Amino acid sequence: ETRNFADFLHAIVTAEKGARYPLEFIGRKIKAGIILVASFETLAMRGLKAHKWWFRKKNEMGVETTYVLAFGRKNVDLARHLAQWAQNEGLVEIVRSQPFVGSSKSGKAQDTIIITCHSTQAKADTLLGPEEEVQATLVRWIPEVAVGEIEVMAIARQPGILSKVIVRSVSEKMDPIRACIGPNEEKLKKVRAELNESVRFIPFSEDPDIFLVNCLGILQDNLHSVKIDLKKKQANIVVEDQESAAIAIGSKGINVKLASQITG
Repeated sequence: ETRNFADFLHAIVTAEKGARYPLEFIGRKIKAGIILVASFETLAMRGLKAHKWWFRKKNEMGVETTYVLAFGRKNVDLARHLAQWAQNEGLVEIVRSQPFVGSSKSGKAQDTIIITCHSTQAKADTLLGPEEEVQATLVRWIPEVAVGEIEVMAIARQPGILSKVIVRSVSEKMDPIRACIGPNEEKLKKVRAELNESVRFIPFSEDPDIFLVNCLGILQDNLHSVKIDLKKKQANIVVEDQESAAIAIGSKGINVKLASQITG
């Protein structure tokens, strides 16, 4: 969602006058704010002080994502300084800096930048559904999800116990599971702490057999056979030992229940 919005802003500042700007979002609600950075002179000498005030104000208003925009080399430097200040103050975390060459009103090329910042203070909207709450938490703590480098394909959740999250990478060079877990499981620990439940990331696969086995958490070495009837939406899985069967079913059948919700 935030990646689409950043691309939408990019389209606005690079398109010709009078062009149309379609919004093609997936429908999730996000609280976003925009700070257009102007030079010291155009802010009546208030300069960076005014921008800092707006940054704090947006956080107080519950804005989860702030996009810092600037045009022209001087203002681009000011925007970078402003975003870095906000991160140093603990207000936000910079998740994406997107510099490019735009056009001024006279048609001349000029430096332009969009800096995507996620609030470290804004909490998930209390009106969010169980799965949407997980999505919002992932966006807050995993920058790769926030900027769209990692796509969340599906979420199944038993609140307070377990969430299963299906992910895939936009780039073949990025391992989606490693990116979501982070070094020393730092990102995973933050997500678990906020949701107060176990969270398992599962790689998406086009192969239904592999995808189903991944959702159940069965190791390939412990798998005997998989038979899936797509028309009847039924699957018969045989494992090598009782321990693997217990893992696939999960405590009180929660694991197999969530896997069924994801796979249909």
